[in-house]
Amino acid sequence: MIRTYLVEHEVWSTSAAAARADLVRSLLSDATAADVDEASGVLGYNLRRTHEAVVVWSDSPKGGATLQAAAIEVLRARGATTTLVIGDAVLLPCDVER
Repeated sequence: MIRTYLVEHEVWSTSAAAARADLVRSLLSDATAADVDEASGVLGYNLRRTHEAVVVWSDSPKGGATLQAAAIEVLRARGATTTLVIGDAVLLPCDVER
C-alpha cells in the first residue's frame, strides 16, 4: 500500500511540477496575455513584487539539490522572503523587502 501511495504521489507531483513549469514558460514568453493574479495563485507566489534572481550551474548531473541550496542561501542573504523553484532548472526569483 505504501509503495502504491509513493508511486501515485510521484505521478501527481511530477504533473503538478510540469504544469507550474509550463505556466512560468508561458509568463516569460508573453506576460501581457496572462492573468497575473491567477498565475500567482496557481504558483503560490506573488508575481506583483520586485524580483531578483540568481543563476547557478554545475558540471555534475546530480548537483540540483546543492545548486538549489546555494541559490536560496544567496537570495536569503539578499533579503529574499520567498522563493519559486521550477523543475530542475532551479529558477529562483525572490520577493525582496526593501
